[in-house]
Amino acid sequence: MLVCDSHNFMFIHIQRTGGTSIREMCHKLSLKTYEKEFFHGHVNLLEDFDILNKYKTFAFVRNPWDRVLSWYKLLTKDVAKDKKFSFEDYILNFEEFNNAKIHSFRPCQYDYIYKDKKKCIDYIGKFENYEKDLKDIFSKFGISIDSIPNINGTDHKKYQEYYTPKMAKHIEEICHKDIEEFGYKF
Repeated sequence: MLVCDSHNFMFIHIQRTGGTSIREMCHKLSLKTYEKEFFHGHVNLLEDFDILNKYKTFAFVRNPWDRVLSWYKLLTKDVAKDKKFSFEDYILNFEEFNNAKIHSFRPCQYDYIYKDKKKCIDYIGKFENYEKDLKDIFSKFGISIDSIPNINGTDHKKYQEYYTPKMAKHIEEICHKDIEEFGYKF
């Protein structure tokens, strides 16, 4: 997570939701920030809930199907073609990939934001409205944003084009809390 004491905020970085761009933007704005790392740069609120009471907090969420595709694209970006695993294999064996610890992806965004069914984040932006939501959130901290860098993005077609009905249903089952809480649809 990214902490800025001068503006009293903490950014909870959920993977593949634009967090690297937020870090870079804070650097370009000369905001004095520091990292508080718990989980490869990302924190689950269940791991350090008390610190959140000291700051105004925000996070971004993303459509689960799009987010999982983006993670897959990032994972396989630099992998030789003969060593790649298919997106379908990845989705249909999602739990095995996670349990094998070949990566540190937490699929349920809800778990970063809620503790015992209580919302612990002050502001939640949506990746789908990234620029508007980020400007709105930063204005609450008295910070004006002119431009937002795009760092660490992945390039792909509309996520729906990559999923079979069986794959889409599997992600729906895994990420049902995100879908219900944040209003996402396939």
